[in-house]
Amino acid sequence: MALIASQVADRDLTEFFTRWGVTLSDGVKSILDDYQPETRAIWYLNDASRTYRLGSGSAANGSATVTASVEESQVTLTIQHTDASKILGYEIRRNGVAIAFTTSSTYTDNLGAANNRTYTYSMVPVDKLGNLGTEAKANEVRVAYDKTISDDLYTLVHDGDTVTITMKNGASVPVTGIKVTGTGLSGSYTVQVKVSAGANWTDAKTGELSDDLVAYFTKPGAKPDDTRIWTYDAAVVKITGIPESAQVELLDYPGDRVDFYEGAAVGVLKDNFQYGDREDEVIPAGTLVILGTYRGDPTYNYVSVEAVYNTTSEADEANGVTTITRAMNGYGLLFAEIPEDGAVSDTSDGFFLFVPDLEKEKELNAQSGVTDDYPLEIRVNFYRTDVPNTNQGGRITSETLWLSFPSEDDLPSIELTGSAEN
Repeated sequence: MALIASQVADRDLTEFFTRWGVTLSDGVKSILDDYQPETRAIWYLNDASRTYRLGSGSAANGSATVTASVEESQVTLTIQHTDASKILGYEIRRNGVAIAFTTSSTYTDNLGAANNRTYTYSMVPVDKLGNLGTEAKANEVRVAYDKTISDDLYTLVHDGDTVTITMKNGASVPVTGIKVTGTGLSGSYTVQVKVSAGANWTDAKTGELSDDLVAYFTKPGAKPDDTRIWTYDAAVVKITGIPESAQVELLDYPGDRVDFYEGAAVGVLKDNFQYGDREDEVIPAGTLVILGTYRGDPTYNYVSVEAVYNTTSEADEANGVTTITRAMNGYGLLFAEIPEDGAVSDTSDGFFLFVPDLEKEKELNAQSGVTDDYPLEIRVNFYRTDVPNTNQGGRITSETLWLSFPSEDDLPSIELTGSAEN
């Protein structure tokens, strides 16, 4: 079928059939390679397109723009085209891969359970003759939100300063914390849970209220400042100290998250920093470091830094900048508070330190034609492994948005205080 269609059209229709889910053999592809490529997106054409062509319709001109906005796990693209009357629709691409085609000026991508991840979107206009326009790129977006448990699963009663949440049908639901929103919130609060209606209360969290509070439960018997995230199978949740004007939601398992340290993501150490017991476990003063925070389990997580490097001289910028993207050489350290029982697990308030190997970086830069000592941009990738304290089976669970790397004159002095243990 593909051979006959391509022969009649005198065009290589490999992509047309592939787009419609037809798998062509290598032998067929080899034969079709002899035909002139079909450059139009004919797989999107319809009866209206044929009518437009028969009516001597012309190709679209002008340009297109696309912007992206995020609401929880949904990314909405808003599209504009200066010659929209001649446009059939728009091919939507996520991270460089086509995912949809829309005839509307907006498109919403529902990412489901995705959280704490970054995405790049672009759009290619297709006119009514099937001609592909210039790809327009949207701003990079990050999906990062507090994952809450659906209120369809429970009933909530607010009586005075006490909120009682009861799961429906006597069920128990895994709960990791609470989210309280409001204005002018202050005072102490206490959270207790029951695994069943007839069970005893267990203290899950105590703390101080604030506007837009997100509080994760602590392990039974742990101190209030314990940063480990503990999950309770809860049938009933009781929260005291909550004003009636505040809104309360239950938190689902939050997942891993990584962020640059706000205000000082990259800098130079002011003093030596001892991070272990051995003599060689020290970072010398003057070392370039990359700083950030994380939520996760330091025994199963690790960080890496991805960097974009400029491979042209300033004189060549007028002709366009050529860049390469690769992992930055160096090592990362994950820090977390060690609880009294010594059992480190998922923490809500971890800190990471990445130390680039500048000598290795200079060596690789010289080999690849990089013109600057420092990268243009960096981002942090956060991995979770299958085996503790190794990189085995590592998969990305979170990443930051790209961050412009500061110039050497703008690097702040970083002072790390406190003690560190392996």
